[in-house]
Amino acid sequence: HAAHADWAQAAQDCMTQLGAIPAAATLGFLYVADAFVGELDAILAFFKSATGVPHWTGSVGVGVCASGAEYLDEPAMAVMLGEFAPEDFSMLPVLRAPQDIDAQTSDAYFALVHGDPANTRLQEVIEGLSAHVTSGFVVGGVSSSNGETAQICDGVVNGGVSGVLFSERG
Repeated sequence: HAAHADWAQAAQDCMTQLGAIPAAATLGFLYVADAFVGELDAILAFFKSATGVPHWTGSVGVGVCASGAEYLDEPAMAVMLGEFAPEDFSMLPVLRAPQDIDAQTSDAYFALVHGDPANTRLQEVIEGLSAHVTSGFVVGGVSSSNGETAQICDGVVNGGVSGVLFSERG
């Protein structure tokens, strides 16, 4: 995690802290303060390229919390890498309404999601998703911002609920 007015410097500071990227890393988690929302595409592209990690999830918030640090209303980011077998997770594309939930979720055990607060059907989507994952557990949060919000689901997205579905082994 790092705070800096220049996103590239904050990203480089995060990379330094990450150290050697494990070859088995398959899923990245990226959370950025809303000061960086306009550069989120570039930030995500940087981390995809610098780490070689193919899949990413995350969100924008007015603050970013990390181990021993809390950044509120300042330009900051936090990055985490996970090592999951490719068959143990899948990206959940944006769900804007309950009818967007399809059969792909029925094999999922657990969901980690991020929601767009502007979506008036957010609660319905989360409840519907919870009914489809076998454990019933859907965890995550709602994007927050003093301006534009955004989520990450392998790319920059908005308008609904997105995230990652995990198998029981994940």
